[in-house]
Amino acid sequence: MGSIIDKVFDGFKKITPALIAVLIFTGLILFLPQSVLQKMALESIPSGWRLIAGLLFILAATIILSLVCFRIYKHIILLHESNRFINGRIKLMRKMSSEQKSILLNLLSSEDKSIVLDSNSGNTIYLLCNRFIHQPQQIATMDEEDIMMMRYVPEGWLMDTYQNNPKIRKLLEG
Repeated sequence: MGSIIDKVFDGFKKITPALIAVLIFTGLILFLPQSVLQKMALESIPSGWRLIAGLLFILAATIILSLVCFRIYKHIILLHESNRFINGRIKLMRKMSSEQKSILLNLLSSEDKSIVLDSNSGNTIYLLCNRFIHQPQQIATMDEEDIMMMRYVPEGWLMDTYQNNPKIRKLLEG
């Protein structure tokens, strides 16, 4: 629960503490019982000041609420877009050739999570363009037949999905 709250308030750390202080201060002035206000010598606040405190309370509460709501909305939209992206990649995986699936399976099961492929191969280009793999560096080697070979690694989403989703393993192995 604490990490969720940290994420929610992460984007507006500078303005939020001041708004919360204003909210608490004005809320105390407006809602504390008269006996408590007398003990703090705040019972004789003019009504004009109470009106200003009420307006500040409403303004601070509204701003805090809108910041929290927009942050939550942004997080939900980000999750939705991420899920949509991954579902799109899974649809592409279903349409892959067995050779393309084999390349991904070899890559994901390799010790160092990298593979050397012909950079001009149709399979490599397909996997690269559809964001299954990427080139961590631009160093190329030539094989015996003068074919340019480059090292590729899986995209981050593919590694996470492969490790956490058994459907992906079945899809690549089957």
